[in-house]
Amino acid sequence: MFNVNEAEQGRRVEIWHGWSYARTHREEFNERKEEILNAIENQLKSFRVFIAQVPDKRERARFEAAIMNNIYDSIETWAELADRGMALSKRRNDEVPIIIKNKSKVRLYGLPETFEI
Repeated sequence: MFNVNEAEQGRRVEIWHGWSYARTHREEFNERKEEILNAIENQLKSFRVFIAQVPDKRERARFEAAIMNNIYDSIETWAELADRGMALSKRRNDEVPIIIKNKSKVRLYGLPETFEI
């Protein structure tokens, strides 16, 4: 969980690390439960969700990898907010490239209008 105000300024300030950290630090979570739950609510309120219907599981994995790699390659300060070390499945050399184009009027910040997966 990030401090949303800091994240909006492109700074990665964690309030709670989560996942495996949470399993091994249950007591700390219980002590800070109210603070962490408030941070979760604030972060969820700050999200904007965009949905793309991609029925093929492999194409979805390639799409996710292309989005994340665009973020990783960005020079924008907000790019540091993205977690590193994800198990991404980008296009293999034996797969045909697919061009993705945003047809929406809404700009997906940080992504080009057209990109290859």
